[in-house]
Amino acid sequence: MKNKTLCLCMIVKNESHIILETLNSIKQYIDYWVICDTGSTDNTMELIQDFFDKQGIKGEIHSEKWVDFGYNRTRVFELAHKKADYLWVIDADDTLVGQINLDELLDLDFYLLRYGNDFTYWRGQIFKGSERWIYKGVLHEYPFCLSKDVVTKGCINGDYHVVSRRLGARNFIDPAVKYQNDARILEQALHLEKDSELISRYLFYLAQSYRDAGQLELAIEWYQKRIAQGGWAEEVWFSKYEIGKIQEKLGDFISARNSYLDAFEYRPSRAESLYSLGKMCNLRQEFHQAYLYLGFASTIPFTNDELFVSKDVYDYEIVFELSISAYWIGNYQHSIGLCNQLIGLRNKMPRHIYEQTLKNMIFGIEKLSPS
Repeated sequence: MKNKTLCLCMIVKNESHIILETLNSIKQYIDYWVICDTGSTDNTMELIQDFFDKQGIKGEIHSEKWVDFGYNRTRVFELAHKKADYLWVIDADDTLVGQINLDELLDLDFYLLRYGNDFTYWRGQIFKGSERWIYKGVLHEYPFCLSKDVVTKGCINGDYHVVSRRLGARNFIDPAVKYQNDARILEQALHLEKDSELISRYLFYLAQSYRDAGQLELAIEWYQKRIAQGGWAEEVWFSKYEIGKIQEKLGDFISARNSYLDAFEYRPSRAESLYSLGKMCNLRQEFHQAYLYLGFASTIPFTNDELFVSKDVYDYEIVFELSISAYWIGNYQHSIGLCNQLIGLRNKMPRHIYEQTLKNMIFGIEKLSPS
């Protein structure tokens, strides 16, 4: 049950291969819908209309020219204004897994939803329908309220997550080409932008785009520019952390060590920095250092951050790597205890990690057994 009406807001183009799966995953929550098609050459529009006709859910579909993500998402907001208590923005290739409790929609201005299961982040996706909203940015756009200076927000918790599947028409091209194109668009926008918040966002996603395009040295340069810009601490931390990961990938282990420690010093509430450093030390057979870093990482509680949280790191990966370093420094009893702890987490880890844990436990027991 939900105590507020909900209008689906979406932009689509050539989504016939995935749109029905998306709509089926959220149909039970939708009271009205406003969808803008930006130039489909397949039967996307017909599939959408037929789907909602069969569900008995009223709505409207519009044909709009494509400009950029900020413009076109804003256009949907304009068309959906006051069509329901809240507006739910979702990409055409995303799906909802689990059940979402929309009783939590009380009277805040917007709500964040959890994306991903193992690697999680929170995105503002549900917006009060009576307010005026726009999206800022040509790519990796973000919502902004025109009708209020101060907005209230909350997170919708529960046993669910949204899967961002990257299966839309934009993802049909080669990933390297796609992300190079994204970087080009972002650089062009950056040259014209005066808004400091958008500048920070463009810098960050330029780094992300070059990373995903495989241009790692360029990615480091843009992450450094993002760090220098300051602003949102979670994004600055992630930039520092990603620099360390890239340096490790490039084989520059001294720089990677320094970057991981820099990231940890900047935001000690995030365990991922020390986890990656400890894992790198394990791989380099620097087991005493690994034991030190991972031991401290294991004391850090699960973060309340919203941006790119590696849930598996907190659930089992730190403990798994720590059990390895404990064994190799001769602390067999601790290694066995950690393996026992991991066995209790069997349902949270991949099968190969569980099986390796059983083997590691046997190795430790053999070391303590009389010869």
